[in-house]
Amino acid sequence: MKTILILLFLQIAVLTSGQNTKIGNDLYLYSQPDPVQNCTPDIKFDPAIHENVAGPYDGSNASFIWPFDVLLDEGIVLVNYVDDLSGGSIKDYNDNDWSYNGHNGTDLCLHDFRNMDRFYSVKAAESGTVVQIEMNNPDRNTAMGGDPANIVLIRHDDGSYAYYYHLMRKSVLVKLGEYVLQGKEIGYVGSSGSSTDAHLHFEPGYFTNGSWNKRDPWQGTYNHLASMWQNQPGYIGFRDFKMHDMGVFTAGQVGGNMANLTFAMLKERLITPNTVSCYEDKIGFWMQFQCNNTGKQIRFELRNSNGVLIDDVYFFASVQNQYSWSWWTPDFNPGISATGDWYVRLLYDNVEKGRYFFNVQLLTSNRPRLYPVAGKCFRRTLLVQKDTLRVRPVRSNMQYDLLNAPPNVTITNDSIINISTLNQTFREKEFKVIASIGGSASLRDTMIYKLIDTTKEDFTGNGIVSLELYFSS
Repeated sequence: MKTILILLFLQIAVLTSGQNTKIGNDLYLYSQPDPVQNCTPDIKFDPAIHENVAGPYDGSNASFIWPFDVLLDEGIVLVNYVDDLSGGSIKDYNDNDWSYNGHNGTDLCLHDFRNMDRFYSVKAAESGTVVQIEMNNPDRNTAMGGDPANIVLIRHDDGSYAYYYHLMRKSVLVKLGEYVLQGKEIGYVGSSGSSTDAHLHFEPGYFTNGSWNKRDPWQGTYNHLASMWQNQPGYIGFRDFKMHDMGVFTAGQVGGNMANLTFAMLKERLITPNTVSCYEDKIGFWMQFQCNNTGKQIRFELRNSNGVLIDDVYFFASVQNQYSWSWWTPDFNPGISATGDWYVRLLYDNVEKGRYFFNVQLLTSNRPRLYPVAGKCFRRTLLVQKDTLRVRPVRSNMQYDLLNAPPNVTITNDSIINISTLNQTFREKEFKVIASIGGSASLRDTMIYKLIDTTKEDFTGNGIVSLELYFSS
């Protein structure tokens, strides 16, 4: 058994650079750097779409619901609150600094781009009129470059507004001038514009005398204005530790060398192999987490199929991490006598926070992975639209099968999707393509398509959806 102590100054170096940094023997940490600019542009008054409110106003008339179908920490990570303090310091609504300097909204992130491809819908937090949409900007961005985002802007009945930023390309489900009711789906989470990860930047506010006034919807010890949430979620900036996700990988998934792993690979999600060879020289474990500076221990443990501890490593929660990954790549190669269901444990302060199993066999096998994306939107047009399916690693015996596809969708040349003029009954239609190795029920991946036609009405059925497995982990 091997134990490695991690020094405080090594973790501090990680946060100042925002790079992959080795913090111990085969142990690494990546933490998002503090942005040097806001993830949204300065909002300028446009008399064609914006209206001022008159008289004293604090924006408290709106009453927001949570803008997702899933709750906080159930696939949604709250990375930044609103910064309520002007100047060079940070104050979130609860007199803490769970934000970055100058941030004007709330950033709600997905775990990774793979989850983005599974379409997390964004709902209107309050009823109102759609006064601005952008939908054709590039997506899957990983940098704060100042590029324009895909957005929906809704003006509420009281004259206030809410911006929904960074939506997935072509995913907007509403149209200009449409009055939407609270809870209506308006698009899907993306990473368009000045964005490092798949997330929703939610920013309510109002205009007075032609100037934008952000309105922090959260009420606490620093922001004393009334909460705008019907049921305000609990504050997450003081909790000690939260493990959001974890997984296993092999060298073949990162270019043949564990040292090749980058934060971009983590953000695309490393999918656990179907089986791991007992002769792999090394094995990799990753976890996504948030923590505060508690000084307490965070530990990885590798255990065999009998539960015996084979190796471990630890570091300390010595700085605030709002959206971070750590990964460990220990020596492996246990030999043919050690096959079975092994697992990695993740512990904080000696309390287990997660356990992930993987199957050790003679050879490593991987499911095919659709690349570069596994989810796309197509919109109504008079032209035939095409999409070419690609997988990694490249396979010669790939099979592609349509699932719940409408008659206007076909596959030609084995892997080219053809979408002719949309002729659907409702505003949105979903279908899938199952990419399998020779029709295998386990060695396969799923591509999801959304066909959107905003000239049609919404579906108002019973909400039952396909139970087809997504194989996202």
